[in-house]
Amino acid sequence: MAKLTLYIACSLDGYIATTQHNLDWLHAYESAGEDYGYHDFYARIGITLQGYDTFRYVEAMDIPYPFEGKTSYVFSRQPRQSRWPVHFVQDNPAQFIQKLKEESEQDIWLIGGGQIVARCLEQQLIDEYIISYIPLLLGKGIPLFLPIDIQNQLALIGHKAFSNDLLQVHYKNISS
Repeated sequence: MAKLTLYIACSLDGYIATTQHNLDWLHAYESAGEDYGYHDFYARIGITLQGYDTFRYVEAMDIPYPFEGKTSYVFSRQPRQSRWPVHFVQDNPAQFIQKLKEESEQDIWLIGGGQIVARCLEQQLIDEYIISYIPLLLGKGIPLFLPIDIQNQLALIGHKAFSNDLLQVHYKNISS
């Protein structure tokens, strides 16, 4: 069975974007020659999943398609179209993701955002969490973790502190 991994960055106070869905604050923490393990992580995944708001933000950037060679699914409540080769999904996210995990031979990257992460947490679908904490307090914004009615117990796999004060933690889900 494929693993579903949440690989994401957030502010120290737990926000993945500003209230205007802006991610520009992340650019200050880009470091020449440092990819925070992204290359190795990207090599082991075959599928990307994301919510429509996250996708819309990335698609609006003036960049080439960032998920080349991967099958990409975007959850949306309504049919959509894109200039990029993605599949829009209106199905129940939990059921769709469970089926993907069972059928895929490659691991799956849960890119974000907060709503799709919450649906996955409620169903305990996330197997691993790789979270890069940016040493910045945004004060308000779009939270990484929305309130849910279930607990997910995690165990630390590893952590790494970087020279720009970014801290990356890697957990696995040990909830039954």
